[in-house]
Amino acid sequence: MALLPYLLIAAFIFTALYSFPSHTQLDGNFFFNPYRPTVFGTHGMVISPQPLASQVGLDILKAGGNAADATVAIAFAIAVIEPYSSGLGGDMFCMSYNASTGKVTGLNGSGRSAASISLEEVRAAIGHDLTELPNNHGFTVNVPGALAGLAETIRLYGSGRFDMADLMAPSIRLAQEGFPVAPITAEAWQYYMDSLKDIFDDESRDIFLINGRAPRAGQIFRNPKLAATMRRIAKDGIEAFYRGSMAQSIVEAVGGRGGKLDLDDLANPAPTFIPETLTTDFRGVRVHALPPNSMGVVTLITLRILDELTRTGKAPNLTETKFGSAEHLHPMIEANRIALADGRWYVSDPTAEAAVYAKQFLDPAYIAKRAQLFDPQRANQAIRHSPQLPHGNSDTVYYSVVDGDGNACSMHTSISLPFGSGIAPIGSGFVLHNRGKSFSLDPDSPNVIGPAKRSLHTLTPALATAPSRRRPASGSGRAESTVEPPHELMYSFGVVGSYMQTETQVQLLVNMLAFGDSPQGALDRPRYRADAKPRANGTADTTLMMEEEFPQETRDKLTHRGFQVTLQTGFGRYDMMGRAHIIARHYDQEADQYVLIGATDPRTDGQALGW
Repeated sequence: MALLPYLLIAAFIFTALYSFPSHTQLDGNFFFNPYRPTVFGTHGMVISPQPLASQVGLDILKAGGNAADATVAIAFAIAVIEPYSSGLGGDMFCMSYNASTGKVTGLNGSGRSAASISLEEVRAAIGHDLTELPNNHGFTVNVPGALAGLAETIRLYGSGRFDMADLMAPSIRLAQEGFPVAPITAEAWQYYMDSLKDIFDDESRDIFLINGRAPRAGQIFRNPKLAATMRRIAKDGIEAFYRGSMAQSIVEAVGGRGGKLDLDDLANPAPTFIPETLTTDFRGVRVHALPPNSMGVVTLITLRILDELTRTGKAPNLTETKFGSAEHLHPMIEANRIALADGRWYVSDPTAEAAVYAKQFLDPAYIAKRAQLFDPQRANQAIRHSPQLPHGNSDTVYYSVVDGDGNACSMHTSISLPFGSGIAPIGSGFVLHNRGKSFSLDPDSPNVIGPAKRSLHTLTPALATAPSRRRPASGSGRAESTVEPPHELMYSFGVVGSYMQTETQVQLLVNMLAFGDSPQGALDRPRYRADAKPRANGTADTTLMMEEEFPQETRDKLTHRGFQVTLQTGFGRYDMMGRAHIIARHYDQEADQYVLIGATDPRTDGQALGW
């Protein structure tokens, strides 16, 4: 009997050694795990879709950087780690909250089309029967605005303690030494390569494949060409990208696919400072969005229509509905479909005319008129863009940082569709975006392709502010102020996933503000997607994608009302249902201190890091 414990231990060890694989299996079918821990901190919070990139941002914060410094460092890291989504060949938008002034401003780092391009020339080249540009045609490549935008972010919002070379150093090391590819990233890489590898040239295949295939989960991926490109930029500044031999290689690569970019186009990327954001108040929170050519205004229209439906009694107050019920979802779906109809048509180059559109979108009379399209008993198939206004799957990354002082930077970078245009300048280590595909070929559209124009952009970084929650502690002897408190940061958040971005933003805000979810709880909830893509006759289709956790009763009711419901499972959740992240700022009354709350989407490899 004395030997029995030892025999049991030996049996356990034998079973452990011979009943399990001798290595960790990282590949395989995509498994959706809805659990992500909420992360807390007081000195800073970082969120991104890649743990290694989040660590880069946290290191910058700990070294004395502010929110903008850390966010730019993350942007460069993402360009290395997730090259099918983001990179030097893409665009960027960001929004900044200044804690000392309470001011929210933005930066438009999207590039413009070739100055020599015309609709007539495009039509003649691709054929008059096509309704949109081919994904990998050179006409889809606008000037890559990301690098110039990141440099401007440092100049406008940075702490002054770090220059471009400092913030690029961790990413250069990642590109040169390599990094292990995360599981969902590997799944996406393979998924996109299977459908896109035929459009790649030898240069692209050499950059992004290992022995002819996408890297597997846990496999080391290196990009020495990108490391060399980034070293040149770190040494010589962004002029090394937009002028000289690198600019020449971009022009040649685009020209090889029929594009029109020239050296003069590249020499003037000109990111645009946005001194004032568009806003709307929703359930005690002020939601900020960038003006066109960003689609952020669609989020604001949707929120205002929801408020109008509640005010007029056409839809119930969301707090009085059950989450996931048809009564909860139907008004939200229709409000976004109505908003998207206008956004798809009117969001365009940020000219004075586009600014007029944006103001009209948010006019109460316009909102009341558009809200009349809602029918609580059916899906409205007749939705089209509003004639009241004057006519004149994207792959993206979102990340954010809030520093210990409460400054926030909310940023998107993107190369548009997965692996963008598939066009890689020789020796560069990156592909060029194909954001020009978002231009319309309809001569009546405000977003029609034309010379030196910015196209419609689905990128919509967001911030939300609220009246200051900081109050004198009980017994402190400080008098209560009778003045309305100033607004302060409440949420820094964003979503990736083409037109799903605005739709998910609304779902997250409703989850938190109407249903009382924590930021992580809001991300963990199931989602729906109704892109309302225009039909040939101009009306919106009624396709509704839903994650399987929504009750069958709800899906049946929505089907009965005319929605074409399809379920998204497995990898479809990553590819179609949006990937979002949130940083919230909470005031602890008793400690008289702010707490930062980081939440990341379970549909990504993402990680929040705080300290």
